[in-house]
Amino acid sequence: KPVDEVMLAPGDRLVVRLVLENDQSMEYVHLKDYHASGTEPVDVISGYRWQGGMSFYQSTRDEVTHFFIYFLPEGKHIFEYRLDVFQQGNYTAGFAEIQCQYAPEFSARSASIRLRSGK
Repeated sequence: KPVDEVMLAPGDRLVVRLVLENDQSMEYVHLKDYHASGTEPVDVISGYRWQGGMSFYQSTRDEVTHFFIYFLPEGKHIFEYRLDVFQQGNYTAGFAEIQCQYAPEFSARSASIRLRSGK
């Protein structure tokens, strides 16, 4: 269910899904997504991942999850990771940002949403 339609509770698990559509292939791309306050990442071990015929390096930190992509083919791509809700409150989820490292003029940023957690 979309998170903006439900009241979360401590102990709930969120699946963050980043949908990326690009109309041209790109190399050396950095995608980062800032976590919402009141959540903790589940997948904290960094490493290479393989999905949809594409490999990338995923690194999770306290406030952000990074995706380092060597080659991003043209098309629609979905990146997912999990967060656990650990605290009640009304939080702003962070935004996602993508940028080509050798051509920084190719970049984009998402909007953020509100998370509500209570009993």
